[in-house]
Amino acid sequence: MIQTPLKKDGAPTSPNAERISRAATRLILTHGARKVTMAEIAGAAGVGKGTAYQYWASKDDLVLHLTVQAAVAALESMIATIEVEPEDITVGRIMRLIVQSAAERPLVARVLHRNDDYLLTLIAERSWSEQAFAACSPPALCAALLPILRSHGLVRTDADQDDQTFAAVSMILGFFTTMTTSDPLTVNHVNDPGRVFEESTQSVFAALGRRPPRAARVTASEDIVRKLTQIRRDLTDEMN
Repeated sequence: MIQTPLKKDGAPTSPNAERISRAATRLILTHGARKVTMAEIAGAAGVGKGTAYQYWASKDDLVLHLTVQAAVAALESMIATIEVEPEDITVGRIMRLIVQSAAERPLVARVLHRNDDYLLTLIAERSWSEQAFAACSPPALCAALLPILRSHGLVRTDADQDDQTFAAVSMILGFFTTMTTSDPLTVNHVNDPGRVFEESTQSVFAALGRRPPRAARVTASEDIVRKLTQIRRDLTDEMN
């Protein structure tokens, strides 16, 4: 394989590799990972099949790289959003980010919906990837981040934490499914479904009484960013 500079997720960064990645993503989302061949991907990218194999040893490697890239991008989107305005953190905002960061990336959605047998088998055959993808799924992120918010006074403490996590995960899965699989008529009458979900979860889980001081909110944001960064590192380090 060609020795080219790598992104943080281990993917090649040359122009040819970028074109191949974009073409493969389009074809996978249109036809499914199983039906697409390296020859078709190379043709759509405007390169020879041999060129594609110079960057990835097999179609499986390419598909897995693309899926990891999408998962990493979802985590990085959350981190960047939180870092812009760390004092504005709320439990509703975090839950909205968890869902939207995944829903906006179709390859991640395909894994979470478990409707692509080829992709699921590919991930399952590599124990590191199955564990890593599980850790960055919306339910797992919710379970990891809710205790952090609770410890900083941003989540109510008059309910059992396990019960809270179960309720929060159920709401996240319901919203994710609605936004990624439902008939558009289901949500077309709502101007901003994300806002509705954020406000709804905020009303259910937010701590009662006065809002925590700014210092506590910023510290909570820093702890969440640290956790997300660790999850991201685990995902990419295992692959490399």
